[in-house]
Amino acid sequence: MRKKDVTRSSSSSSSSQTSKVESCTRWDAVFDCIDTFLSEQILSSSNNEEGEEELVVSLLIFNNEVQTLLQRRPLLGDGEKMRKELRSIHKDNMPYGGTNYSAGFEGAEKLFDDDAANHPPSSTNKDCNYNNEKVVMLFLCDGRPGDLHRDPPNTKTDTKKRRKQHENKLNRLKDHLSGIKNVVDCLSLHFICIHPEGKPWLNYLATRFNGTFHMSELSLDASPLVTNSGDDDSVETVEICDDGDDDDSDSDYDDSNNDDDVIEVVTTKSAETVLRERLKQAKSSGNVYTIADTTTFTAASSSSMRTTFQTISTAVTAMRSSNVGSRSGVPRERQGIVLESVSGIKSEMELFKATRMVLDHKTGKITPGFGEKSGGRIVRIAQQPFAQGGLRNVYRMKEIIVGSIRNLVGKESRHEIPDVERLRFHTDTSNCQAKACKYAKKFNAEVKKSVNLEENKDIHRISVLRAEVYRLNDASCKRGFRYLAVEEELKGKYEKWNSNNGFVREAKEDDSDDNKMQCQVAQAFSHFSYEKSGGEEMVVDIQGSNYVYTDPQLHTTLKMLGRADRGVPGFNDFFRTHKCNFICKGLGLEARTKAKDDSSLHS
Repeated sequence: MRKKDVTRSSSSSSSSQTSKVESCTRWDAVFDCIDTFLSEQILSSSNNEEGEEELVVSLLIFNNEVQTLLQRRPLLGDGEKMRKELRSIHKDNMPYGGTNYSAGFEGAEKLFDDDAANHPPSSTNKDCNYNNEKVVMLFLCDGRPGDLHRDPPNTKTDTKKRRKQHENKLNRLKDHLSGIKNVVDCLSLHFICIHPEGKPWLNYLATRFNGTFHMSELSLDASPLVTNSGDDDSVETVEICDDGDDDDSDSDYDDSNNDDDVIEVVTTKSAETVLRERLKQAKSSGNVYTIADTTTFTAASSSSMRTTFQTISTAVTAMRSSNVGSRSGVPRERQGIVLESVSGIKSEMELFKATRMVLDHKTGKITPGFGEKSGGRIVRIAQQPFAQGGLRNVYRMKEIIVGSIRNLVGKESRHEIPDVERLRFHTDTSNCQAKACKYAKKFNAEVKKSVNLEENKDIHRISVLRAEVYRLNDASCKRGFRYLAVEEELKGKYEKWNSNNGFVREAKEDDSDDNKMQCQVAQAFSHFSYEKSGGEEMVVDIQGSNYVYTDPQLHTTLKMLGRADRGVPGFNDFFRTHKCNFICKGLGLEARTKAKDDSSLHS
C-alpha cells in the first residue's frame, strides 16, 4: 500500500482544462475513493424525506491485530467533520506489518457483535438483537494473504496434507462470516484486487463464499459520477482494504512483507435514477451480469479503482431499493395480481418471443443456451397466476413447438424486485434446485444400499424438478425483458410435506399407505440432507407430486441462498417438529432436537 504507483489525472493549472497524469500511493488512492464514495452519499441524501435512516460509518485498521477507530459514527450535514477524522486517520496510520485475513474478518464480526449487544431484542424480533441490516462488505487487497498458503486450493495438485492446511485456515474465515450472517439479514461480499498478485486468492474467496470478484487497475481514472438524490431505504456497506506488498518470501505463510488493513462501514442513500445511469455505464464499459450475484456487476476486464467503487455502489443502490432485509420486514407485493383460483376465471394468455437461458457453471454467467437464437421460441403465458407461494407467483404457460404444445408453469417473484435483482431471484432458485438434486441422488443411493431398509421395497426414488430460466421479450418491463423460472407441469395430487419455518406434515390415520410413505420419505430426506452436509445445509420446503419435488429451499449456516434461507434457526425449527421415522433410523441418522453446536453458531 505504500508504493507510489497509482496514476491519477489532475489539471495542469487552475485555469486550464488540460490534464496531466501524476502518481500517488495505493494508500492515498484508497482514501481518495472513500472520500468520493462519501461525497456521493452526502449529495444523494440531501433531499431525503424526514424519518429515513441516517448514514453511519465505522472504520477498523488491522495487520495481524485489529483496532477500531470509528464505530457507527453518523455522517451528518456536509460531512466535513467525518472528512476531518478520516484525513487524520489517513495521515497517522501509514500501513506497516503483516496482512492477516482472519484478523480482518474477526474484527468485522466483533463490530457487528458489539452492535448487537447495544441493540436489545424487540417484540417483533426476538431471535436476533441486531437484525434487518443490509451490509455490503468490500475486501480490497494489493497482494496475497500472509496467513494463508501462497496459492489457493487446487484439487488436482494439492496433497492431502496441503488440503488439510487449507481447510483449517479457511474455516476461520468461514466461522467469522457465519457470525456476521447471524446478526445481519442481507450480506453482499465483494473482493477487490488492485494487483495481479492477489488475483488467485481473491477470486477463489469470492467463489468459495458466494461473493463477487473485481479486478481493478492501479489508476484512479476520471472524476466520480455526481448524481441527484432519492428516497429509498438504507444499506450498510463494509469495506475491508487488505494491504499486501509485492515482495513475498518463499515461506508458505510468511506475512512479513504485507501491510496494514482497513474496514469501512458506510450506510448509503442514493437515487433509483442513479441506478439506471450506472447500469448503463456498467454495460457500456464491458461489465456483465453474473448468475452468481446479479445485484452487482463483474468486470470482464479490469477497470479503474474509482470505476470499481462506482460499480459496487450500484449494488448498494440495488440493495437499498429492494425490500430484502428492510426494517419494515414486509416486502412490497406486485400490484394488480388476482389469483385465478380466487376470481374463478382463467385469464387470457399472451404471446411472447422467448429465449432459453442456461447457467455456465465455469463462468457463473447466465447466457442463451448453445445454438439458442435470441427470441427464437414462442410461448403463451396467462396474465394472472393460478397459484401463489410464499415467494413466487405461478402462471400457466405453454411453449408452441412445431406440431405440438409443451405444457409448462412459469414462476416469478410475487414481490416487487429492482431491475438488477431479477436474475438474482432465479439464481437462488437454481442454486437451491442444484443442491437439492445432489442430495436426492445421494439419498436414493443410501436407501438402496442400506441393509436396515432392505425389506422395505416400497421406498420410492425421489427426484427434484430443475427449472430453466426463460427470458421473455416484454416491452412493458424495464430493459425490455421479463425473466421466469420455467418447469414442466406436474401431474397428480400436489402435496406440501414441510416448509422452511418448521412446519412438518404428519401422516394421518386416514391417509393411504402411499401418502404415509411419501410423508415419511420427505421428512427423512430433509433430515438426511442436514447430516450428509455435516450440519451445513438442509433441504426443506418439500412439495410436489408422486415423489417429484418442486421449489425446494435450503437453509445454510451462512444464509447464502436467498430471503427464505433462515440459517441455523431454520435447522432448529425443523428439528423441534420432526420425529425420526423408520427411514431416518434405517439410515443411521442421529435423532436431534436442535442443530449440532447450536450455541457456537449464534442461532
